[in-house]
Amino acid sequence: MSLSTASEQSGAWRRPGPAVLHYREWQDDVVLFNEVSGATHLLTLEALVVLQHIGAAPTPESALAAVLRERFEVDDATLTHDVAELLEQLSCLNLIEPCPL
Repeated sequence: MSLSTASEQSGAWRRPGPAVLHYREWQDDVVLFNEVSGATHLLTLEALVVLQHIGAAPTPESALAAVLRERFEVDDATLTHDVAELLEQLSCLNLIEPCPL
């Protein structure tokens, strides 16, 4: 099962466990350090916005798409695909996980 299918079935995304994330922004890039895992990641501003939004509470993929549409100039034709791809990338980095609403 793909991660996109998993998120559709479970309904939302969340940050796993008690992850403490530190970040610094430089122009269009973000360096993020996960205090729990010790991993450092180079991310986009869009990824940071998603992580910040999910940090508050489990969030449906559609709500994340709306946040990105509002904050950035996003092509509506590819938005669903782009959000699913971004969520899959963040999940592969163990920064988010699918969860029930």
